[in-house]
Amino acid sequence: MVVAGTLAWWICTLLGADRPLFAVLVPLVAMSGDPFAAFSVSVSRTIGVFAGVFLGLGIEQLDLPSTALVALLLVLSLAAGLLLRSPHGPVNNQVAITAMFMLYLGASPRATSVGVDRIWETAIGAGCAVAVAALLWPPDPLAEARRRVARLRGWLDEDIERAAALLVDPDAAAADEQLDLVRERSLQAVRDVFEVERGKRALRWNPRRRGDRVAYAEEDERLNGAARQYRHLRTITRIIADVADSEPRPPEDERRRLAGTMRALDAAVVDSLVIPPPVELGELRDPRSIGLAVKLRQMVDDLDAPAL
Repeated sequence: MVVAGTLAWWICTLLGADRPLFAVLVPLVAMSGDPFAAFSVSVSRTIGVFAGVFLGLGIEQLDLPSTALVALLLVLSLAAGLLLRSPHGPVNNQVAITAMFMLYLGASPRATSVGVDRIWETAIGAGCAVAVAALLWPPDPLAEARRRVARLRGWLDEDIERAAALLVDPDAAAADEQLDLVRERSLQAVRDVFEVERGKRALRWNPRRRGDRVAYAEEDERLNGAARQYRHLRTITRIIADVADSEPRPPEDERRRLAGTMRALDAAVVDSLVIPPPVELGELRDPRSIGLAVKLRQMVDDLDAPAL
């Protein structure tokens, strides 16, 4: 941010600007710690400034009370912000902010001058932000994807082991608490999948990271596999919570056998060991044991393609 902001200010002063504040603001907004986005934020902000300047100057020409002008400006600018937002991003409120700024200046000759200054200064600031983000200190989507895969693997290790322990020694309160935790982590796994998908676009626009696309696709595949495992584990944990909260429970020998399969599955997921054979449904008597065996078989099937 320091490099991009200073560079944008310097370029604008070379071009004759006195105090190019708008050029410095863009890197502060566009550059962030998100490894999956930087370029699209800068572009959307620049487009929002263009739209806001023209919208604000146009609405200011209407002969309406100030309250009506503000209401009309907000409706139109926020609607435009919905159309001009980055893919899967929030509304581009830069349109409304710039338009309000232009309306604040009023019908003075200076309004048009400031509007033009804001357009080219913001464009220079956005160009500096993109150049610095891509060339000097580019975000690393591959490292972030690997970090998230490692996190999900760690969570799976913990949650499968806890589920196996609760199946052998049922505890209703602990099982309910574990179910809430698995649900939360399952939702986070889904969010990770969608966020990592954005990283593919970041790699395409990043010349220094473009060579990571093959390795990134592999991590994306692993992350999708972990998310699928959590979907199955959520159902397994719910069945275990029902078992802990009911009497009679499935036979102890069935519960211990299923818990052993879960621990073997945990080792296959985390340590890439041999995938355990599924439990034969015909060898189980309790319907809940059969339901657990079915979900464990689905987890085993998901390990095959692709493996975590």
